[in-house]
Amino acid sequence: MKSLFKVWKPRRLVAGFVVWFFLFEAVSALSFEISGNYKNLLSASKTQLKEDYNLDLNRLRLQIKSQLSENLSADLQYDIEAYLGSLLKTSTFTAFKNYRPPTKFDLISTLLDSENLYVRQKLYRFYFTCALPLGDLKIGRQKIPWGVGRVWNATDPFNPVDFVNLEREERVGVDGISLDIPLSALAGLNLVYVEGKSNRSMGGRLRTNIEGTDYSVLGAKLGSDYLLGFDFAGQIRGAGVRGEFAYTKAQAEADYLRLVLSCDYTFPSSLYFLTEFYYNGQHYGFLGLTYDIFSLLKGGIYFMYNMDDGSNFVNPFLDYSLSENSSWVIGSHILSGKTGSEFGAFSNVYYAQIKWFF
Repeated sequence: MKSLFKVWKPRRLVAGFVVWFFLFEAVSALSFEISGNYKNLLSASKTQLKEDYNLDLNRLRLQIKSQLSENLSADLQYDIEAYLGSLLKTSTFTAFKNYRPPTKFDLISTLLDSENLYVRQKLYRFYFTCALPLGDLKIGRQKIPWGVGRVWNATDPFNPVDFVNLEREERVGVDGISLDIPLSALAGLNLVYVEGKSNRSMGGRLRTNIEGTDYSVLGAKLGSDYLLGFDFAGQIRGAGVRGEFAYTKAQAEADYLRLVLSCDYTFPSSLYFLTEFYYNGQHYGFLGLTYDIFSLLKGGIYFMYNMDDGSNFVNPFLDYSLSENSSWVIGSHILSGKTGSEFGAFSNVYYAQIKWFF
């Protein structure tokens, strides 16, 4: 086993303390607020090599919002993550440690890497917002929220939903510039420029509202590919209806279409219903139901179906509110399908999570 001195990488630790010392010194004289959350996620499954494993993820996320001047603000979200469990001894976890997202800057660094404990830090978000006469300019690691689908996104090339991910609410973000230009009370234009490791992307999304329904048209150059899209979101008799359509002119493959159609409704009994259809060359269907069993306990089930190969994904869960700012969730991802199908290649996952906000 490596010595703790070698594993801990003290120079990075000292550098981290120095950065935080000067950060707090700098913001002490400014208007700022601190919030965050702690998550503990326990999971058990099998790797693709069919090795049984368990994993204990602990994440502390600190968020600092600071008003640097009348027209300039900063938003920083800093994570410390600790991983324990038998997964650390597998090649799957080695691949996870070595993976880096295709962003321009690598904002992840390892603090401790031992046989039984892995600790890393990362900047989840770090951007500045400048209020200009033309609109709000945002620069840095950020999320660009295009698309209206709940389960799939055809018109979001930057951070689309990954619904089968155990942490589906987590989005990597992009390194770039975003300019939001208001055109009226219900209309606006979003212009973006994104730098990745190997390519650059740029695009624009024009949105408006006509008789209570939101409409958007968008276009983007994604490396050497071009995307044109359209989406809408509105209501019909209390039900939410949404749709996305995108056409991609690809350089390295054939051009392709993607389509999302979505509908959801909440009944007076608290039963929530969501259905969605997705086409990307293959056909997918989704059905989601949640219900308030009593005031603090919610149950639900999500079902995703690949109509072409017959494989499916099922996510039953219970969500209990421990307090106003904490919750407990238990559930599973049950995947099935024949050999070679999309979901048939993966093993079931069983998980429990506690999350506390402060």
